[in-house]
Amino acid sequence: MRTPARPRFPPPIIKFAERDDIPELVRVWLAAERTDLLMFYHFPTEESRSEYAKEVIKQFEDNFDKPHLLVLKAVDPETKQITAMAVWQKRGYKFSPQSDDIFTAGGIILNRVLTSSSGGIVSNTDSKSLERYIASQFEHFLASWSRDSKHLYLALLMTDPRFQRRGIGTALLEWGHKYADEAGIPAFLIASPVGHPLYQHVGWKDVESPLRIDMSQWAAGAQGGDMGWGVYRYYYMLRMPKTAVS
Repeated sequence: MRTPARPRFPPPIIKFAERDDIPELVRVWLAAERTDLLMFYHFPTEESRSEYAKEVIKQFEDNFDKPHLLVLKAVDPETKQITAMAVWQKRGYKFSPQSDDIFTAGGIILNRVLTSSSGGIVSNTDSKSLERYIASQFEHFLASWSRDSKHLYLALLMTDPRFQRRGIGTALLEWGHKYADEAGIPAFLIASPVGHPLYQHVGWKDVESPLRIDMSQWAAGAQGGDMGWGVYRYYYMLRMPKTAVS
């Protein structure tokens, strides 16, 4: 008996996002993160996630025009709907910041969001401490591997759950691969457990042991009993440039 063939979908249109796209980009981003363990840890209620979304949009608007950010969208050619988004960072250039104020902790938490004075976000001390811990580990990895040299960093890659498994994430990755190859620079990313297999499949390599976060040490009431939180892993990955074809 033959296995039913997977349906074929038209390739997405990959283009630079525009400022007017920000609310939809954030919707896609947060929809993709909705079932993520760390997202639930930081924002366990609908109210907290709604307030978080508002702050993410504000932070995105404040940082959108920074020259080191390459913000992409994938558009469905039939419906014209934004189905996925990616943010690549050009790091090690004169205009690149020493550390980024908007994308930390693998895209899950925006720096300053948990301490926002907007009044709507409530976050406990453990949540803030975990964010700082993850961000410091990420910065240590990037600093030790890149050594201030020019490189591309994939800060975000999110696909709307309704459009996953259609090759859209791969198309956004290939855009970055081409950019890095033509510039002759390496590319780095820090993968979540969900994204890790995709990156391995398209040629990214693990370069260090994963960052292991024992959630029972952070989640309120879980220490000693775990309560099903388990261990969350981030994977440090590298892709070296291929010779650009002229």
